[in-house]
Amino acid sequence: MRAKIPVLEQAFVGRFTDHHAFLLRTMLARIDEASADIAAVEARVEALVTPFAQAVEKLDEITGVGRTAAHVVIAEIGIDMSRFPTAAHLCS
Repeated sequence: MRAKIPVLEQAFVGRFTDHHAFLLRTMLARIDEASADIAAVEARVEALVTPFAQAVEKLDEITGVGRTAAHVVIAEIGIDMSRFPTAAHLCS
């Protein structure tokens, strides 16, 4: 890469106008908005899963199952396993 430093330096020379700055600010604002939306959804999920914290912790102990997967399992099948007559029934 050191041999390419002069070429790389030339790549940084160019025109960066007010229009480019505007576009960059707009794109960065979109990223910030998306990040804020993601944080809001994550906070909502955490609030909704709070009553199931013990189940989340138990599921999280399973190798390969993290907190996010535990949330999904609880959301999809719940915590009442008595409605499934067998483990095979649950799996199917």
